[in-house]
Amino acid sequence: MTARGAASTGVPCLDPVEDGLRRWREVESWIESTDLLVDALDDTDGDAVAEVLVATTTLCGATGNCPYAVYLSNGGCPSFAGTLDGVSLSPREHENHGVRDVETYWKMGCLAMAGVITIYRFDGREYRDIESVECACVWEDQLPAPDRDPRCPG
Repeated sequence: MTARGAASTGVPCLDPVEDGLRRWREVESWIESTDLLVDALDDTDGDAVAEVLVATTTLCGATGNCPYAVYLSNGGCPSFAGTLDGVSLSPREHENHGVRDVETYWKMGCLAMAGVITIYRFDGREYRDIESVECACVWEDQLPAPDRDPRCPG
């Protein structure tokens, strides 16, 4: 498979499901294709096509948190772009190497108010975490919590 992305970056085009299965089997060898969860992430690489997320349900938690292998659509030539963790993944406006940052949220309980927000930035090869914000549990009688980051839920 060859496309604009492969020619411009020298990165081979991948089948996200096949590659995702291979990568998750490196973590747990018994993972099967039926364990995979394939989802989409709004376009981050600017080609107007959603990116592909591949997780394995066996590594997802009860609160919905999953590690996701991310594949940029790359103009028709999907390429691996790292692993992002969380229950929600949202592209942000800032771009690096022509790819938008992604914000994730990892739920940790307290009616989803406790968790960690992580900002990932593309370094030209894959996403790297550049910032983390811990969102502590806040009870109703503690609101408003002036020292709570405004990006935290609740």
